[in-house]
Amino acid sequence: MFINEEKALTDEQIVKEFSELVKEHGEVKFNKDDLLLSDRSVINFTYRRFSGRKLFKILDSFENEMYLEKENINVKRNGSFMIYAYASGKKQTELNIIKQFIELVKQNKKITLNPSHPSSSPLVANLMQENNLSDIDLGFLLNEYNELIGEDILLIERENIRRYSTL
Repeated sequence: MFINEEKALTDEQIVKEFSELVKEHGEVKFNKDDLLLSDRSVINFTYRRFSGRKLFKILDSFENEMYLEKENINVKRNGSFMIYAYASGKKQTELNIIKQFIELVKQNKKITLNPSHPSSSPLVANLMQENNLSDIDLGFLLNEYNELIGEDILLIERENIRRYSTL
């Protein structure tokens, strides 16, 4: 008769292994309500080790979210899905530029610009110069991270003019 002598994994070990899984796959989707709706890699990760509910409880703690953030893993909540994405160097730089833009808007209460020519605003032109961005690059970032920007500041768009202001 075979006896399994493996010890149960600690929460810290589970989080470390999960972060390695996310780094390996780039992005994984985890459904906190029904594990079978999650990515195959998450299902395989939990198979015969622990339940999806236990994994959710472990990952949802503040300390473990901070650990994942230090490992450059971003967490997005979309309904019952938790999307864990590894932020490579480029992605992290893009997020930092967007955070700088949000802070710029908060400091100045509002910024109005043309999305195809954001350097028309002197404040934004300074941000672009600091980060070596062209109009096309910043315009792309503003479109790409529109939802993230909308979480912190208000966006009003009319006739190809965007006004960003504090909430």
